[in-house]
Amino acid sequence: MDKLPLNGVDIVIIAVLLLSALLAYARGFVHEVLSAGSWVGAILIAYFGYPYVTPYAERYIPADFAAASAFIALLLVSKVVLSVLIRAVSSTVQASSLNALDRSLGFLFGLVRGAFIVCLAYLVISWMLPPSKQPDWLRNARAMPLVEAGTSLMWDLLPDEARQAGADAAGRARQGAEATVQDRMEQEKDRILRDVLSPKPKGQDKGDAEGYGDTVRRGLDRLIENNQQ
Repeated sequence: MDKLPLNGVDIVIIAVLLLSALLAYARGFVHEVLSAGSWVGAILIAYFGYPYVTPYAERYIPADFAAASAFIALLLVSKVVLSVLIRAVSSTVQASSLNALDRSLGFLFGLVRGAFIVCLAYLVISWMLPPSKQPDWLRNARAMPLVEAGTSLMWDLLPDEARQAGADAAGRARQGAEATVQDRMEQEKDRILRDVLSPKPKGQDKGDAEGYGDTVRRGLDRLIENNQQ
């Protein structure tokens, strides 16, 4: 296995790229671009339209949820309407002589989109786990230099507010995970101490040897190792 040119991370990256590219090839470039634009359009419609819809929503649902419900409803309705229009346009293009070009450009668009997804995922991982702490199976991937280059470019394009917000959110998530691990370790220590200080009465476990049993000994070993870390 060590002699293979690719590891599991490389295979996952290739799978994401190919899946995105094949989906875009099947749908066509026009459909994919307009579909991405439809999300932007739907969000804008919902953002500017929900203040006008909220008063009507308050008649049927609590006021605390009216604004959010109006925004979500406008977003979904706008997306459905725009998707119907996009399907009509893309079907017309695919039925024309531009079908081959549309699919070829769609394949390229899918590769770019897949690369964006991979780099975005690694950006989140880097926020949560700095490169110096990342496992070897991730760092040793053949595609990692390209992923890091793409992630660096993406990072440079982000506004300062987005960088700070992402770093803060990742820091809070990392602190929460560390606190959870620490709590588990403390619970394990407490359990081991209870086993040591409150052993089972004689006769309950006839198979145990005199003194501490194997389970307690293993628990003591783990407790000592945790304290040494």
